[in-house]
Amino acid sequence: MAHDPRSPRALKTETPKDDESDKLSALPDEILCHILSFLPSETAAATSVLSTRWKDLFTSLPVIDLTISKNWDAKIGEERRRDLCNFQKFLSRLIFLRNEAPIRKFQLNVSPPLVEDLRPGIYWLISKVLSRQVQEVDICVPGDRDSTGLLLYPPEIFTCATLTSLTMTMKSSFNFNPPDSVSLPNLKVLRLNEFALTDQDSFARVIQACPLLEDLGLRWRFWNFQFMVVRISAPSLKKVALSCYFGHYSLMVESDNLEYLDCNVFGVHKLVINAPYLKYFKCQGPRVRVEFVQDVRNIVNATVAFKYRKEEFESTLVFYHRPNLKSLEAFELVNGLQYAKSLRFQSGMKILYYAGEFLPTFVNLSSLALDDSIYSYHYSSWWLNLIARLLENAPNLEALDIVSSVFDRNFSVEQLGIFLRTAFPACPIGHLKELKIILGHDQEFGFKLAEYFLETGKSLKTMALRGSIKGWETSPEVYNRILSFKKSSEHCRIVFEP
Repeated sequence: MAHDPRSPRALKTETPKDDESDKLSALPDEILCHILSFLPSETAAATSVLSTRWKDLFTSLPVIDLTISKNWDAKIGEERRRDLCNFQKFLSRLIFLRNEAPIRKFQLNVSPPLVEDLRPGIYWLISKVLSRQVQEVDICVPGDRDSTGLLLYPPEIFTCATLTSLTMTMKSSFNFNPPDSVSLPNLKVLRLNEFALTDQDSFARVIQACPLLEDLGLRWRFWNFQFMVVRISAPSLKKVALSCYFGHYSLMVESDNLEYLDCNVFGVHKLVINAPYLKYFKCQGPRVRVEFVQDVRNIVNATVAFKYRKEEFESTLVFYHRPNLKSLEAFELVNGLQYAKSLRFQSGMKILYYAGEFLPTFVNLSSLALDDSIYSYHYSSWWLNLIARLLENAPNLEALDIVSSVFDRNFSVEQLGIFLRTAFPACPIGHLKELKIILGHDQEFGFKLAEYFLETGKSLKTMALRGSIKGWETSPEVYNRILSFKKSSEHCRIVFEP
């Protein structure tokens, strides 16, 4: 019988030709380097044992990604010294075998126990990387606040002309003391995390040396109790995220091009904002006085989260409904956001009840969200009145998110039905198109809210109930009951969300 090359036995024993067995190695260097650049550098280096084709390919990668977290603490004596020496050799090979190949991105993350052992190598490695036309640097090297400061970082990191993005995370909040000479002419993204600010000029000195800076992120704290004025100012800034957990200071943020501002600040005395084209704003922290230098008429989305303790809130009950300083500061902030299209209130906004009659008209507001943390104390009737005032002052409101748990403390379900008709005029509810009710512990209160809004919402298109509905798996009558509620809008769709 003639041999059939297509038979299973022939296919099984047939040996492919060498040039067909490794199609991956046949790819151009540019493509292979692009693939390897998604791997950690040590993993990419391991491919050098595959064949001579791969031997030094990893040294040409545009990305160096090193995470140094080896368990060297458990090793002692000669074994520890040997491992450290081998790793130092790997770093040297990683740099010297590159010849003049540029580095596009450099990432370094060192676990705290290894910093002291690798200090000379870290300093040397960062210096070499900065001399290779690097564009993006992301370094997380924890240090000792009392001794090292920025000594782990070569001063060239503040004068590298090719850098477009720089992220430094110190972890231990050691002192941020940049050199007197700072020049980063092409830097567009700067993020400095987990450090201590010792003077009010350090930020300004670095920011002013970045004429193209667009994206700024700062996360810091103060180690002394001296009052400071921190100024964030750059004409090219478009996005700023600030986070401070300790200190006594005032903040000033200004840029004609700023569109995004996120402030998570504790201890701040005053926040001054001069950004006429701001579109997104988020502010959280206790007792923050916010001053808008110019009207923010272009704002699209704003989130406000005041974190008052219970005793702070109750201390505002001076002469019954007379507001104190805290409520006036809260009112000033919300008044500055009267042109926002979307507002989200998180926690502590009870204080606005006392400024309720002075609330501005939110002429552009189309979406309003009142989060769960807003209802942390037992003032349900006050909240219904405040929500009603917000609705009255938002003539173009179309979407409302509300949490039902606020009502299950001071009302019975029957009392809530009566109070809803008293507190909520039908007119402001009539123009709502979307309503989301987040169900609380007692879902009957959520159902009562749904029933009332369905009955009075003439323009409703969607009613969403979010949260676990008890008993629906075994008793579809629960769903049927909700679907049977009288609807003022026959086109309203009821949605159940998990």
